[in-house]
Amino acid sequence: WRYDYWHWPFYKKDVIEEKNMTRDEVVEYCAEWLIAAFQFGRHIIRIGREGLQGTPGPYVWTLGGVDEEGNDACNDLTDCYLEGALLARINDPTFGFRYSSRTRTETLRRVFECIRHGLGYPSIRNDDVLIPNLMHWFGHPLKDARRWVHQACMAPAPDTKLGAPAMRYPHPTLASAVKTIS
Repeated sequence: WRYDYWHWPFYKKDVIEEKNMTRDEVVEYCAEWLIAAFQFGRHIIRIGREGLQGTPGPYVWTLGGVDEEGNDACNDLTDCYLEGALLARINDPTFGFRYSSRTRTETLRRVFECIRHGLGYPSIRNDDVLIPNLMHWFGHPLKDARRWVHQACMAPAPDTKLGAPAMRYPHPTLASAVKTIS
């Protein structure tokens, strides 16, 4: 889930162009959305909660990264989600931040601010390393590899049809075995 990336056109229209909402309202809505997502997992039975180490679910929302063309995908909505996390102060859903050498400095500061406040997130993943790995080990085309999100807990996978586990998991194991034998 890349809410900052997918919701950017709506944010741009409502906040920047038509001014139907203020940025502060968006930060509050982001915090409320996090709280609503946190409450969603309360129905999990005890053994499920213990298996998930007390969290309501393995939700990891992906922020930042690059777009399909390789440009920085961080935007003001990315910052709003990080500020909303500081307001809500909940442990789940958590964020995984896609860092790249093109990441905006102001967004990176907000990432470090969340970590400094002890939220335990966002975890930081390096696009400059993961995108080539997705292409090499999983055979994803560059355009799809640039669209990766956190699947389940922390596994990077494109948000396209090629990101399904059936495509992802057998191939690297087999590829590493073949490379070891040959």
